[in-house]
Amino acid sequence: MIQNHPPSNLNRDDIGAPKTAYFGGCLRARISSQCLKRSIRRSEEFARHCGGIRTRRLIELLAQSDKKKRETVERALKELDMLDKGDSNTGESDKKTKATVFISVKSVHELRKALQDPSSTEDFRERLKKELQNSSAPDIALFGRMLETTQLSDTRVEAAAHVAHALSTHECMPEVDYYVAADDIPGPDAGAAYVDESLFTSACFYKFFVIDWNQLLNQLGKNLPDQGSDVKFLAASTIVAFLKAAALTNPSGKQTSYAPHTPPAMILVERCTSPLNYANAFAVPVRRKEAPEEEIIIVSCRRLVEYAKNVEKTLNRSCDRWLLDVERRLPQLNQEDPKFAELCEDLDGLLGAVAKSLLGFEISLDELMKHVLQENERLAELLKEQGGA
Repeated sequence: MIQNHPPSNLNRDDIGAPKTAYFGGCLRARISSQCLKRSIRRSEEFARHCGGIRTRRLIELLAQSDKKKRETVERALKELDMLDKGDSNTGESDKKTKATVFISVKSVHELRKALQDPSSTEDFRERLKKELQNSSAPDIALFGRMLETTQLSDTRVEAAAHVAHALSTHECMPEVDYYVAADDIPGPDAGAAYVDESLFTSACFYKFFVIDWNQLLNQLGKNLPDQGSDVKFLAASTIVAFLKAAALTNPSGKQTSYAPHTPPAMILVERCTSPLNYANAFAVPVRRKEAPEEEIIIVSCRRLVEYAKNVEKTLNRSCDRWLLDVERRLPQLNQEDPKFAELCEDLDGLLGAVAKSLLGFEISLDELMKHVLQENERLAELLKEQGGA
């Protein structure tokens, strides 16, 4: 994807400055992989596939306010070497797991049921261990999980999605915003109730995502062995939801201060046996002097397509490709080599073409998106119950 953002601070470092990285010998604006994955996973476009919950407050989530249940959960976590000893001043209600637990909502409900049955509390450790090894939620299969301790194994999930750090296609230096909060009640002073500075950037980003189709199928199939072809539908709908979220969702950093809600300029999707990151198309940063009459967005899009075409020819690499020119300003991109990629009219056309390629036949997006695990509503209930977003 090529996406241009106006002044913004989408992803901050430890001092509140926009993240940066040196690439090709000059400073670039950067959006971290973790930030991009979080914005996609928690977006409205991906909500129906978000069947997992990430938390260190597993005790509170499972036992709620029941003291006896809390003791059962704590004992099981301690035996699995997952209980954080915490601070000596930490209250009982604040005990957490050592690491963040990525667990399916279905597993949360199964464990809550087990805690309701007094006869099963003695076996709760084994039940908890079994559910922590479950990875049926699409977002767990997609984004992966690493949760092994000395007493807990077979919980690792190799992520089917690989997400690169987004980099600006050009050199980019953070700028300083000096701002004040004015006092509504006038007085003898200048009227500034608060004065401060913040850093921001404005950059055109190259974003790169990969999804391993076979890995996603295998991971979802482990916990849905009896659902046969439904696993393939679920995997395809997960990929479609991911692509849609990647196109329509931006990181939430400083949104109220900058409102950087811009669409991508171009989306290039490839289906191939081995992925290639085209970041080196921008190893030499894009500069205005390349095409003074054109904006940096157009130049970045052209640079990406030309690089991909050259790689295809020199490496004898063949793939299925779909190209979406969101702003409809790049008709020249496909004229020289019409076989390079199928031009899509709109986002739904792009998503539909990808779904057809994955499944082997045409299917409406509405029909495809029915193939989801019915966990998102229960996830919303859990988050609301715990006071989360």
